[in-house]
Amino acid sequence: MICTQCGQTVSEGATFCPTCGRQSATSNTAAAGLPSLTPTGAPAPVRAEETSGFAIASLIFGLPFLFFPLSIVAIVFGHISLSQIKKSAGRLGGKGLAIAGLVLGYFGIAMIPLILIIAAIAIPNLLRARIAANEAAAVNSVRQISAAQVSYQTQFPTVGFAPDLHSLGCATPNSTNPAAACLIDN
Repeated sequence: MICTQCGQTVSEGATFCPTCGRQSATSNTAAAGLPSLTPTGAPAPVRAEETSGFAIASLIFGLPFLFFPLSIVAIVFGHISLSQIKKSAGRLGGKGLAIAGLVLGYFGIAMIPLILIIAAIAIPNLLRARIAANEAAAVNSVRQISAAQVSYQTQFPTVGFAPDLHSLGCATPNSTNPAAACLIDN
């Protein structure tokens, strides 16, 4: 008997081809390329190949490629599934899924340097902007206190300048006295 996949001779009664591992059907035809026939003369049922679970996992983990650890998992699963598919001699499928997972995984790994370069440029600029904003807020506060001191001196000429910031604030609304002049927010 002859294997329909690899063309090697298979012993009578063997269930699988010893060379490629394909399930053999009992056939008396010696011509390669013809479909094998069952003993009743009907074509043998075609078995759909099973998709590798690692190939599916590789694609799933490769899709969120910007999340670094998942890219590594996608690469590992992709290589494992390609190895299993190659060794299965046609029983396992999903080579395209595994390759897609590998491509997305490697793309995720390649994006890491770009993200780090962008972060290296952006973070110092953000820190400088925050420092400038804090300085501007401090300058504004000092200006408000200075203007409140001048107003305090004109409202209470006998006291002069306010002895502390609490004297520039309000104790109760609309009550102006030297202890609480209501010139700045509490």
